[in-house]
Amino acid sequence: MFSPIDKVPTEIFMEIFKAACTDDGATGRSLSLVSHFVNEASKGVKLQSLAIVGLRQIMTAAVMLENTPPEFRRVKHLFLSGGPQHEDPNDRQEFLRDRTNNAGASGAAHFDGACKAFCRILEFTAPTLLSFYLASEVSRNCTLLPVSMPALVELTVHCPFPSTPWDYYGEGSDFHSLRRLRIIGPNDYNEKVFQDISEQAPYLTHLAFIPKCPSRVLHLDLEIALGIPRRRNRRHLFPTFVYAKRVTLPSTLTHVYVQPGVNVPGVNTHSSFEDSARIMINGIKAVAKLDKRVILLKPGTTLLNEDRAKVDWLYGRPVDFDAN
Repeated sequence: MFSPIDKVPTEIFMEIFKAACTDDGATGRSLSLVSHFVNEASKGVKLQSLAIVGLRQIMTAAVMLENTPPEFRRVKHLFLSGGPQHEDPNDRQEFLRDRTNNAGASGAAHFDGACKAFCRILEFTAPTLLSFYLASEVSRNCTLLPVSMPALVELTVHCPFPSTPWDYYGEGSDFHSLRRLRIIGPNDYNEKVFQDISEQAPYLTHLAFIPKCPSRVLHLDLEIALGIPRRRNRRHLFPTFVYAKRVTLPSTLTHVYVQPGVNVPGVNTHSSFEDSARIMINGIKAVAKLDKRVILLKPGTTLLNEDRAKVDWLYGRPVDFDAN
């Protein structure tokens, strides 16, 4: 006897599965266990939203994607973190256990192997990937990504940059579809940040800088990178690479968001941290008066730790471009 569900066209199920698979991949895994029909009908969408957390999952995901036929390897939204994610604030023990296990995995699986697996994941997902959130407590050796992403529209990099530009690679990567870029968590940056954004993402429309700590020089670099003419009475106390090379950000930019770190309760108002915050806020305000694309955000209320990035990815982001 046939069930009424047998009369429903497969295309209808595809739309249902597509709407359902918008989490970290748990729904897709569950669909695989429902029935043979559901497993087969959902193959094209069950991987469309995926979270990969920790070195073990990075290694496993690379093999899984390699063994998946290209027509079913349609990842559209990806979150990837090299370390464990603290998703439940009430379960600190689980987070510490995951961190310990991840440390053991780094020794067993070798860090180099995980880096190669990371690049393979990017290569496998590049043809269809629309949004990517990368979180890591380890500094990377490229500004954006080491692999070109022809379809990528939105990118969030939540990790530090190298302190010098000579350790970089991936200069040939292209992100011509990239429109929205968030740079979260760096304590410092160098000339390659502005240069790579200009060269690799030439059609960018939205850019956000959300550092962990306030910067004394970001407003100076941003002023020239946006093509704002130098004022005659402007004295630059800090020599910067951007001024020396005259790097200019894409002219397609319509919004540039800057958050001056976080408010730290109990910090002395005369501390160097407060001085840096004051310099940054006043500097960004001055740039915003000269260029209406620049938007100063209020200081954050919590530290932007890499181990809470998945929560930001799933439930909300420090800067929601769609809401601004």
